[in-house]
Amino acid sequence: MNEDNQGNPSKEVITTIGEIIKVAGDNPDAKAAGNELGKTAHTLTKTIKEFGDSILI
Repeated sequence: MNEDNQGNPSKEVITTIGEIIKVAGDNPDAKAAGNELGKTAHTLTKTIKEFGDSILI
């Protein structure tokens, strides 16, 4: 992991996902999985924006 990202979980996750994408290359299964992951991230972001602090985790 990049030393610049230490202590910042969001940046660490983004860096990790970037590395996974590099390894996956042009594999169609990896692209499909990435597409689904993007949809999931979008749904979670919309939910958090809509419900904000009312979500109890």
